[in-house]
Amino acid sequence: MGLAGTWGWLALALWGTSAQAEGPILSWDQELAFDFDRGQYEDSLRQIVAQGYAAASSFLGHERAGRLHVTIYTRDRYEKVFGAEAERRQGAHYSRGGIHVNGGNRLDGSFSGEMAHEMTHAVLDYRGTAHRLPAWFNEGLAERVAFRLRGLDGLATNQAQELKSSAEHGTLGPLQNREPLSPFGYLQAYSAVWFVETRFGREALLRIADRTLQGEAFESALRAETRWSIAELEREWIAWTERLLG
Repeated sequence: MGLAGTWGWLALALWGTSAQAEGPILSWDQELAFDFDRGQYEDSLRQIVAQGYAAASSFLGHERAGRLHVTIYTRDRYEKVFGAEAERRQGAHYSRGGIHVNGGNRLDGSFSGEMAHEMTHAVLDYRGTAHRLPAWFNEGLAERVAFRLRGLDGLATNQAQELKSSAEHGTLGPLQNREPLSPFGYLQAYSAVWFVETRFGREALLRIADRTLQGEAFESALRAETRWSIAELEREWIAWTERLLG
């Protein structure tokens, strides 16, 4: 069957409060599942989307108002819509009220983590102001929620080893303020967010995000909650990483 006319649409009410009465619209390319398995696929997908949203909203302490579209593409269709470079380097992305997922043949832990990651971006953008967050902080929070959903608090052994090797070679940092991030940039972002949470607590971490989303300059919010400038944060994070992994 061709791609035209193969989309299955399902309206979901995931956060059924009066303020958010309209849940997200979920659409997926029906070529992602066999005819006999589409009901099971749809149920599993609905559950993963709900879990991803719950993980993000619970961690961040916010719910997203307004309609959210979640679209699951075959890899071929994702490439046609967003381009070959995006297909090569992106598993999913959030943009302007929509989550777009590159492939969904396997609804496994990796897929669930990607959904939680993008739901974090969607919830952070509840005021339409998530662009005010530096890329490393925005992506680090999303990685924090995604790994937490998958049962990881802190650094996995392979992550710690990669950071240790970078620290030994003097290539740890700087933290990136703009997209795109490399795979190692995502790891650095996650590590730095985890460091801030470990040092100052989750409430302080989230207050930095909230103050920035509400219009305060990020460095001002960071200093108010940690007494550090961005340069001081980077220096302390690198020193912490070297001590932690030494």
